Formats: sequence, structure tokens, C-alpha cells
Amino acid sequence: MNEAIQKRSEKGLSEPTKEKFQYALTIGVIGSMLWLIGFPLFIVLLFGIFAFLIWKVSSLPNTKEVRDVFEFYLKANEILRDDERRWFGFEIKEVINQGEGVLEIFPDAPPLLYFALGALYHKLGDYKSAAEKLSKIAGRGDVELSYMTPSRELRAYVKLLRKIENDPAEAPQTSAAIRALERARRNRTLNLLAESLLKIEEEKRAQELAVSTLEKQANANTEEKDKTPDEFSYIYPSSTLTRPKPSWIEDTASQKEEKSKEVEGSKTVRKPISEVLHDIYD
Repeated sequence: MNEAIQKRSEKGLSEPTKEKFQYALTIGVIGSMLWLIGFPLFIVLLFGIFAFLIWKVSSLPNTKEVRDVFEFYLKANEILRDDERRWFGFEIKEVINQGEGVLEIFPDAPPLLYFALGALYHKLGDYKSAAEKLSKIAGRGDVELSYMTPSRELRAYVKLLRKIENDPAEAPQTSAAIRALERARRNRTLNLLAESLLKIEEEKRAQELAVSTLEKQANANTEEKDKTPDEFSYIYPSSTLTRPKPSWIEDTASQKEEKSKEVEGSKTVRKPISEVLHDIYD
């Protein structure tokens, strides 16, 4: 029966209560060991107080980092709301970087943070990052119910969120920004995700088409180069292709041939001197 009661009590304890119980038990065991060893009681008490203070300080979340979430909501809503203002890309990128920095402090980030980041990525044209963020919350209107074991940061976030919701006059701009983002999250998450996925598919097809076009052009250039004839193929046959000689070389050669013929002719007509004298005196 005692075991059953103990099991029920353990089941009924929440995670924070279990954590506190474990810390208290650890401090109590260490204090008891120090007292049994022979340390004075006041030293044991001082040790217990010191350990308790360290535990409380380490267990408190960083309030400034949690408040940065709501500052990010203000800036994100200012960019995402439907007005005639035109934002520069670097302005949107700076807000996204702030949101990504806030996201890193949460082991379990709230859904509204994912939506705001996804919508900003979509507005910037980074559809891959937009789909990555929006897919975490799309199709589930009650995604908050899945957060059963919150971190310290999420607890602090929810505490501030409820405070703003219960007393909007304390932070009217932040309250209005949260309501606007929540309304956009309910109405636009699926549409933004579908548009992002469609854009990703279009970019993929365009890239594949560009690659195939470049390959076809390269193949066509290679085939055209292979089919290009030689420079003198239309004038001389390929089997007897010789470089033609200039005309001045041909003229010089013909003149030399004529002179050689004249010299040979003169050599054949000339007679010996004795015959010439004989002909004269005869």
C-alpha cells in the first residue's frame, strides 16, 4: 500500500517539483554527511544556505533574453503588417537575425516565434528557410498543447505573456503586436507554407532547365565544330591539297628557264676557232 501511495505521489509530481525535491535531497544528504564527520552545526547551516542561493540563482532564467522575444514580436509585426511601407532587405535581415538569436535560448521555442520567423523569411524571399520554420507549426491550431514539459525559459516567457494579456494597458503596443501575429498565424500559416513550397519547386525546375539548356548548347557547339570544313577544301581536293605558289615566283622561274635555253642554244651554234679561220680563208 505504501508503494502504491508513493507511486501515485510520484506520478502527481510535476517536473519542476521533482527537480526541487532532488536538489533539496542532495543538499540535505551532503549537510548530514558534514555533520556526521564532525563539522559544527553552524558551518553545516551556512553551507546549506550558500548552496540554496546558488541553486536559486542558477535556476532563474535570463529575464532580458526572454523580454527580447517580445521586442522581436514588435519589429516583426511592424514589417509584416499590411501597409504601404517598403522595407529594405537588410532591415528585414536584421530583424530575422534577432529572432534567430532569440530562438537559440529556447530549448522549446513558442509557436508564435516560429511563425514570425517563417513569415519574415517568406517576405525576404528565402523560401527554403520559410518552409523550414512554418512546417513546424502548420496544420495544428493547438500546437501549444504538445508543450508538456516546459523549460525555464518557456515558463518565464509564458509568465510575461499572461501578464501582458491580462493587463494590455501595461504594454499596449506589445499586446497589439502579439494579437496581430496570432491572427496572422491562424489565417496565413498554411498559405505561406504552400507558397514557399511552390516557389522552391519552381526554382528547382528553373535550375534544372538552365543546366539542360547549357548542356544542349555545349553539345551543339561541339557538333558544329566537328562539321566545319578546312580552309581550302572548296578549292583543292583533300587528297591533293597543296599550298599555291605566288605569281612572282612562277615568273622568275620561267625567266630562268628561257635564259638557260638561250645559253644552251648559243653553246650549240658556236664553232671552234680553227673551223672559223678555215671558213674565212677558204
